[in-house]
Amino acid sequence: MRAIIYLIAIVFLLNVQVNGQKNYNIGTLDVTGSRGNTDSILPAPILLYPPNWGTLYPGDSLRWSAVSGALYYTIQLSMDSTFATYILSDTASHNWYIPPPGIGGSVLIFWRVRANNASGPGHFSVVWHFSGFYNPPPVPVLLSPANGATNVSLTPLFAWMSSTGAVAYRIQISTSQTFTTTVVNTVVTSTQYQVSSGVLNYNTTYYWRVNATNAGGTSNWSVIFSFNTIASIGIITISSEVPEENRLFPNYPNPFNPNTVIRFQIKEASNVMLKIYDMTGREINTLVNEKLSSGIYEIEFNASHLPSGVYFYRLTTNGFSETKRMLMIK
Repeated sequence: MRAIIYLIAIVFLLNVQVNGQKNYNIGTLDVTGSRGNTDSILPAPILLYPPNWGTLYPGDSLRWSAVSGALYYTIQLSMDSTFATYILSDTASHNWYIPPPGIGGSVLIFWRVRANNASGPGHFSVVWHFSGFYNPPPVPVLLSPANGATNVSLTPLFAWMSSTGAVAYRIQISTSQTFTTTVVNTVVTSTQYQVSSGVLNYNTTYYWRVNATNAGGTSNWSVIFSFNTIASIGIITISSEVPEENRLFPNYPNPFNPNTVIRFQIKEASNVMLKIYDMTGREINTLVNEKLSSGIYEIEFNASHLPSGVYFYRLTTNGFSETKRMLMIK
């Protein structure tokens, strides 16, 4: 009986070893002693430069050992050693990579590399750290309003391209090409800025520019774009007869909420300016800024964006100026 058991065992062993390769068949599960298709997984590159805890200077390249069979490499940079988020994730066809301007600084940057081929990604390298010197971000590229744009609304959305490494942008809008004074001078963290109502005037040429900032400093200003706002809307011609004098009439209704109508007359064709001011003398809005023929006109003023209070409106034309008072009660 014992001899029969030994014989069965020998037959079983011969059945599971074929040509020197172990092959264990357990139900439908096939487990082989060889790696199978895992042989195509590329090994991890070896990081070379900068040395771990080293410094990366502007223009320096990250370098690692070439991996045989690699088609390209994936480079990842993060401020988090677990790479939950990335500062950068890019690819290179060679075993070196120059980070874009703005990458580095006083904080530690973690980086790792893996090789890729037709079978997919290989193993990531070990994670190294480096610090460096921040470069200021590149100069932003303006998008809209386009240079020379016309009929731009009084509440346009300004947009520009992102600058690598930038953490904030300053936008300036001015009626002066030299920006000696500004109507907007503010810092934002996005690449867009929406102008609020009451900031820009009708039929006016404006200039705008943007710079970018990070820990390494501030970029130069962008090129300067100009644009023209729409001509005043809502002007109604009451009469084209030539008045005997220039005159600004009381608004009606007064008090008002939030709309009121302002009537004025001019005795000869000229450039006409009708502006709104608050109690401090700060200019709130420009309702009219254009050349008009002689006649009597009306325009509606909407103050829905303003708080209750006393406001003044002033008509200026051809050496004539007159100011009147109005009250808004919400």
